[in-house]
Amino acid sequence: MDPLTFTWALLRDIPADQACTLSLGIFDGHREAAARLSNPRPSDEGGVLCDGIYSRVSGYPPEELAQQRDFTFRIRYTPLPDGRLRMAELELDSLFGLARFSREE
Repeated sequence: MDPLTFTWALLRDIPADQACTLSLGIFDGHREAAARLSNPRPSDEGGVLCDGIYSRVSGYPPEELAQQRDFTFRIRYTPLPDGRLRMAELELDSLFGLARFSREE
């Protein structure tokens, strides 16, 4: 899967029974990575929290792999009236520190 489609897969509304089940291979034409969600649990806001990991697999320069291979992230989903879930917040570790993306309704 290309990086843009991967981003869409993270941001799209999902059926509640698919929370934290995403597991994808990502390829940008040069580098291969993998992402996986797991550990579904209730959030304080009535939605679902998922833990994720983004792993560099191949095609990266050795110095980049030595710096960091795995990046953890967390997604918080909120329930929609139709029973699906919507990504409300994404927190991730990056080479520059913690990053947070929020979706406003």
